[in-house]
Amino acid sequence: TGTLTENRMTVVKGMFANKRHEDTADPTVPADISSKALDIILQGIATCSTARIVPAEVAHKDDDPDGLIHDTRPVLIGNKTEAALLALAVSPFGNEDDYAARRAVAQFGKSGGSRLFPFSSLRKRMSVIVNEPVGSSDASAAATPSRRRLRSNGNGGVPTTGDGKMRWTLYHKGAAESVLKNCTTYLDSDGSTKKLTAAKCAEIEATIKEYATSALRCVALCHRYDVDSIVDVTNCTVGECAEKLEKEMCLDALVGIADPLRPDVIEAVATCQKAGIFVRMVTGDNLDTAMAIAKEAGILHDDGISMIGEDFRKLTPAQLDEVLPRLQVLARSSPEDKHMLVQRLNGGLMPTTEEQWLEVHPGKDYATQKDKLLPGHMDEWALSRRGGVGEVVGVTGDGTNDGPALKAADVGLSMGISGTDVAKNASDIVIMDDNFSSIVKAVLWGRSVFDNIRKFLQFQLTVNVVALTITFLSAVCGYKPPLNAVMMLWVNLIMDTMGALALGTEPPTNDLLDRRPYKRDASLINRPMWRNILVQATYQLGLLIFLLKEAPVMFGCGDGTRHHFTIIFNAFVFCQVFNEFNAREIGDVFDPFKKLGTSPMFVVVIIFTIIAQWFIVEYGGDFTQTYPLTFEEWEITFMLGAMSIPVGYLMRLIPIDEDPESFAGIGDSMPKKKPTSSFGMLSLLIPLAAGLYQFYKEADGEGLI
Repeated sequence: TGTLTENRMTVVKGMFANKRHEDTADPTVPADISSKALDIILQGIATCSTARIVPAEVAHKDDDPDGLIHDTRPVLIGNKTEAALLALAVSPFGNEDDYAARRAVAQFGKSGGSRLFPFSSLRKRMSVIVNEPVGSSDASAAATPSRRRLRSNGNGGVPTTGDGKMRWTLYHKGAAESVLKNCTTYLDSDGSTKKLTAAKCAEIEATIKEYATSALRCVALCHRYDVDSIVDVTNCTVGECAEKLEKEMCLDALVGIADPLRPDVIEAVATCQKAGIFVRMVTGDNLDTAMAIAKEAGILHDDGISMIGEDFRKLTPAQLDEVLPRLQVLARSSPEDKHMLVQRLNGGLMPTTEEQWLEVHPGKDYATQKDKLLPGHMDEWALSRRGGVGEVVGVTGDGTNDGPALKAADVGLSMGISGTDVAKNASDIVIMDDNFSSIVKAVLWGRSVFDNIRKFLQFQLTVNVVALTITFLSAVCGYKPPLNAVMMLWVNLIMDTMGALALGTEPPTNDLLDRRPYKRDASLINRPMWRNILVQATYQLGLLIFLLKEAPVMFGCGDGTRHHFTIIFNAFVFCQVFNEFNAREIGDVFDPFKKLGTSPMFVVVIIFTIIAQWFIVEYGGDFTQTYPLTFEEWEITFMLGAMSIPVGYLMRLIPIDEDPESFAGIGDSMPKKKPTSSFGMLSLLIPLAAGLYQFYKEADGEGLI
């Protein structure tokens, strides 16, 4: 959820000590409950937390006249949910409570001090066992610990109040609907404790439902006194705390925390879906909260399926495969749920042997249950998919336990701000701003790199086919190879280094997001590319054969001389120069000169190639075995090479489409076929007319017509 929302959480409403407060976001409104009840709630907020708030910082900014700007918002460090509760506590609502003083009294991490069991993404809750003065929640001790008279117990231990009495109290918070099941009493507004009846429980459940459907995260706060009579606090483990202490608790408060969507999320999600990407929300939030956020973001649709992790884990592999095409929200999920979801989608890290399966399911029977328990096994998974080819999956994660899912995904995306080092190391991409729209940018650049590779292949294979074929045919027909070793080396330089620089650095365009993604087993060279390669190769090969036979007559040069072969070489190089413009598009769109201003490397490579070609021809001499050409010969060979542009237009009129089976994802979007632009038509007609005119003039001068 953190990639969709601003991660600037605020407690906007809640039920505190059995009294509803509908606008806790108003900084001027204090809590309308007794000081005793408020102190219990504030003690739980302060101690059952690892977050902290630091004062607003003074930031430097170049465009400010004084060089300084003042950010009045406090800086929240740590878990955003805990920070939201702390922000409430230090506001007028909590009488500007000093949470740091409360933590100092608790003496976490010191001998005889309080114990903290951090938040678990699996259990969706956390607990602390606090050694506190008995009077800390009495009405007479309504002041915060920083204002109380504290004294040492004489042994360097926990400070105590004047009467010297201490007690161990469990403070607990977590997902409201699950924590409520472990409560038997609730805190009333006067600070007293009352029995949690079935009617009262139903009322609280209705409040949880109300908050969740308003896209609020629901967190419950509760406590339990004198837990040292139940367990040995010093040696208590997380499991023992969960089993023996986190029950028969007193419900103190229920809060609704708002975390608004980022402004660009709705558009980003729609862009992904238009691009054929199936967006699923896997979150630890309450199902109703997750559904409300997913609907607002455009992830959950009317025909979509949403479920909780508990139900997800009960499905068999076959049942999950039936659900997957419409599963859009998985709430109250664990990192293991995310891992299994990724495995079923792409087969990543799927158990392939009995030993690997038993590592995932210790104590289970492989023979009878291998097809019944998630994530399944590789043989069963491969049979359920065409050719054993799964989806291409990208997954986000921020926690340490997300490592397996990030590793199993084809593209693991970790959170740069909220992510742990373990998650970042396990991922392929770190999203520096934790923003979903950055994932869209990653998709755009990934598709751009893929298409640029295809453009280069289309260009390179055309050169290869022509160069190899003309060399082979000349040898078979008894001619001396028209392209010598140095010429071929220069052609290879154009083909490999220059072509890669020109076509591999093309910037992405938003048009790339108007099509579905390719399957992982889709051919790298598609049908339109083969058409383009064969048509261009046919034209260039026909041109070179024509020049091989007719150039001596047309240009008045000796057959098989340097002059003859230089004309062939020059025409061939200019064919490649202009075919690079054709190669900028691998589909049916004809606009070879589009957005040249955004491709400076392409322009530089073209200019460098033409200048270098001029130097090689004019000054290569014996080294390159070239012959200086006249201006008219340069003009003709240039125009013959430029004919590759109109050929590029004509070849795109041949109706060859991409194989629909090569696309994955959702929707029916295919690469667009745009109408030919007026500029594109001019690029066809001008070289064609100029070339025909020049050819006619030269032929007439030679007396051929």
